[in-house]
Amino acid sequence: MRFAQAAWHAAISWPSVLLAVVLTALTLHGVSEAVGDPGVNGWDVVVVQVSNLQLVPLLIAVVWVPVFLAHHRVLQREDELLRRGSWWKAAAAVVTSDAAIIIGALTLSTAAVLAVSVSLGLGGRWSDRVVGIVSSGGLDSEVSAAAAATWVGPWHGAPWLFLAIQTAWMAVGLLAWAALHAALMIGIGPRTAAAVVISGALWGVLSGAGLLGGRPFPDMSAWTNNLWAVSNPPSVAVTVAFWTLAGAGVLGAAAWRDGVRADGRLRLTVPHLAVGLALGLVLLYSWYGAGAEGGTELADVAFGGQYSSLLGHLLGALPAVVMAGLLAGQLSDLEGGGAELILLRHGAPHRWVGGLLGRFLTGSVAMTGLLVVIFAAADFLRHPEGTMRSAGEWALLAAAYVSFCCLLGIAAVVLFWMRGHVQDWIFVVMAILVLGYPTLFPPSPANPFAPYSLEPGAPFTATPLLASLSLLALLVLGLGVLLSRLPAPRSS
Repeated sequence: MRFAQAAWHAAISWPSVLLAVVLTALTLHGVSEAVGDPGVNGWDVVVVQVSNLQLVPLLIAVVWVPVFLAHHRVLQREDELLRRGSWWKAAAAVVTSDAAIIIGALTLSTAAVLAVSVSLGLGGRWSDRVVGIVSSGGLDSEVSAAAAATWVGPWHGAPWLFLAIQTAWMAVGLLAWAALHAALMIGIGPRTAAAVVISGALWGVLSGAGLLGGRPFPDMSAWTNNLWAVSNPPSVAVTVAFWTLAGAGVLGAAAWRDGVRADGRLRLTVPHLAVGLALGLVLLYSWYGAGAEGGTELADVAFGGQYSSLLGHLLGALPAVVMAGLLAGQLSDLEGGGAELILLRHGAPHRWVGGLLGRFLTGSVAMTGLLVVIFAAADFLRHPEGTMRSAGEWALLAAAYVSFCCLLGIAAVVLFWMRGHVQDWIFVVMAILVLGYPTLFPPSPANPFAPYSLEPGAPFTATPLLASLSLLALLVLGLGVLLSRLPAPRSS
């Protein structure tokens, strides 16, 4: 009852009404253009409007991102946390409320589109024009009634089935986006969470407008549009993986905070789950990418780095970012105090930092070893004739990836020591990723910000590893100077 009431209030709120008004105007325009064609019915207009590639990401950026940002402020209120009793319950309440808001808004907007399109007829069948296109094996657009009929089938009731699937797909996509913001807000901080969500929304607007190439692309065109996703099967895999990662992220971040509050340590399941999801996502993308490119090895797709697409570069770095993100999250729990007590217990800053980075290095080596073993075994299964890279190249690749993990981890510690918090850590990571993916200059084997980059068809040498180790040595030297000059992290 409370959920239905929240959905009703959301349906009559100004963001929902604004979304419905815009869709109504576009639907009226579509109906006016289709009214003169006797072979068209209302579904030709409805499908295009509820699957609009340009409008949906734009409305998310302009309307729904501010709604999420305002709605999730409750996660910063201590009285709400005390009333709920735990971060997990507070996060579950917020995500459930997000679902009510999304369902209420989509119900109003969908009803508005149907009400305007009913003048053309909304029976249980596709239009004669669509049936003719499908029967002839044609396709007028990847986002059209013909594409919908090709996917769900031309049988009776299929238009309503497509509408139900598309509405559910969009609802889950929006909910995953809200869950991602809540997870970042709980685990890292509100400023970083807002920056990531806004950047992702702008990314979706640019890709929906066709200004960014490369598919499958991890943007809201696939997250909220089933026709766009199913037109390229890897998009479905990436989308579902993102949904799973967002859902597990918000629950994992809440459980982690509860664990820290309860007994002062991370719950073991949270880092394992986060790293496992990151590895699974990279493997999934590599498997599809290697299949699409013929004889390409999985390792070349997963660790292409600066030689791969932007998506491949980001996904290849994801396990390292997750590992360093866990370290940053561990440091963020000390922002309100506690670092001084830890320093007193260890006796000196270098002992605490050394032990912290030692444990991080151990975890990075274990994760990288698992990653390399998985991809070596997968490439052997796909190419048993022996087209894999040599054992020496695998060893160099593992060492280079560990050095990349350390680069991110040391950056988190340096930032914490300089500022007393790690809320800006994600921006440091973004800067490192940008520097690791050449845009103004051609790729270079000596790029220390993406030392694991495998160039297809070229042997992997020690040059990128040496470049990365040189940068690491400079960072370690700078961290040593900080530890000697600042005996404790600066208060935030």
